[in-house]
Amino acid sequence: MPNTTPSAPHLARAYHFIARYRGAVELGWYDFISRFRRSYFGPLWATFQLALWILSLGLVFHEALGEGFGDYLIYLGLGFYAWEFLSSSLVEGPTHFTSQSSLIRNVPTDISYLTIRKIAFLVFRTLFQIPVPIILIVLFGNLISPALLLLYVPFSILLIFFSYTCLVILGLIGARIRDARFLVPSLVRFLFFTSPIIWRGDAGIRKTISTYNPISYFLELARAPLEGRMPSLQAWIIVCTISLGGFLLAIWMQTVFRNRLIYSL
Repeated sequence: MPNTTPSAPHLARAYHFIARYRGAVELGWYDFISRFRRSYFGPLWATFQLALWILSLGLVFHEALGEGFGDYLIYLGLGFYAWEFLSSSLVEGPTHFTSQSSLIRNVPTDISYLTIRKIAFLVFRTLFQIPVPIILIVLFGNLISPALLLLYVPFSILLIFFSYTCLVILGLIGARIRDARFLVPSLVRFLFFTSPIIWRGDAGIRKTISTYNPISYFLELARAPLEGRMPSLQAWIIVCTISLGGFLLAIWMQTVFRNRLIYSL
């Protein structure tokens, strides 16, 4: 029988890869908790802020949109939970490298290391926000199939690829074109109101907007399993194309423009 045991060089490369980026993850955790230094509730403020935001919008809009309070809170909570990660990746993108210009200029730093550090920060914040949709599901939702919950594994991986794409590509653009840090947040606000976060894209102009807005498909993957249904194949194809295709483009761009980046900072 052929020897299927991984060779020592392969194990050594895997170990060095993990050890190389473990520090970036630890620094991402430090960046997260340092924002709440000396506060009484610490990182739980990330949970409270999302919960209050969802509750306030639910109270204001559920009657205006003709929605039941419990069902609307679930819809709103799942949408906001996914939107927080998506929008943060977009908004942080243009200043991703310029905010660390002194480090990049003076220390031979791998920009992938800096990007993973920022992604770790966003992931830790997202983990502290996850009790909000869980509590809403427990209070107002129905039993959920464990098989559907497994869909969050590939979806979470796709979100990380999407975040890497936004940070690198927008970071390189933002280093070259400084107006991008003002333009992108404006576009993100536009996307917020044209994405089915507080409204449902089920009819009329709202359905048309949802169909052609790629954010809608990320929201569908976030909502569908916890609503007890299978996401559409179209949503998977679009999200995979954006996340994986964008990730490959980001890797190529950071390889090509790494040496030029320092002159733009």
